[in-house]
Amino acid sequence: MFKDLLIQWITELYEKFIDIGQNGYLAIGIGAFNSTMYGYVKTIMTSVVMPVAYVILALFFVLELYKASIKVDGAGGGSSFGAEMVFKVMFRMVLCKVAVDSSLLFMEAIYSVGQTITTGIAGVVASGSVTGGMDLAAITAEINNMGLGDQIGMLLELVIVKFGVWVILGLVQIICIARFIEIYVFVAISPIPIATFPSDDLNQIAKNFLKSFAAVCLQGAFIYLILSFFPILVNANILGDTSAFGLLLYSLILALGVFSSNRWAKSICNAM
Repeated sequence: MFKDLLIQWITELYEKFIDIGQNGYLAIGIGAFNSTMYGYVKTIMTSVVMPVAYVILALFFVLELYKASIKVDGAGGGSSFGAEMVFKVMFRMVLCKVAVDSSLLFMEAIYSVGQTITTGIAGVVASGSVTGGMDLAAITAEINNMGLGDQIGMLLELVIVKFGVWVILGLVQIICIARFIEIYVFVAISPIPIATFPSDDLNQIAKNFLKSFAAVCLQGAFIYLILSFFPILVNANILGDTSAFGLLLYSLILALGVFSSNRWAKSICNAM
């Protein structure tokens, strides 16, 4: 009586966790998550944030010229030495101006590195190199041999498991979406921290910013890799639990890994 429903639910539980990597916005381009939002972010960056970055860059330019003048006076003056110091300051500022103007290019380039890793993992999974998982044919045969009482008991068990897996997958999906929101915020504000590169005292802000953004991009590859472990864990049966609750336990284990992915990425990138 409940055979078809049980088989359908078990198949859905198994497939949902596998499909979350494909549907979790992990392997898509930076503008593919929401093209309208990304266009809005770029508008904010160019029309609101970029002018502020130019002001900051101009202040650092003045400070660098002041420091250069002090060095020239301390060295006893000299037109050739003074011209050399001014040229160095000008050249440095030109490079920093180009860096601020190319903020979007830098951010997209860093993101593309993480995306390349993620799509590479996806290619390995799609090629069949990652195999394993539940033997759905065997489970179907087992369900067909169950009596009505056993089927009802398993149905009640699956109700609990399905709700638990649904909550876990929902949280994982939220993390994936929140990651893209974080990426867009980084892109929108990027010219300001990049404008701190000329300052010897404050350029650590720009370095930490780029490392933090790289960590967020790398997090996507970590999440995809963690989710791809699911069929292998189920097949290996590390917990020794072949029941439906085993799926819930494996889902919880991988969810904990997904929750820790941001911390792991920041640790590797030495980000704040």
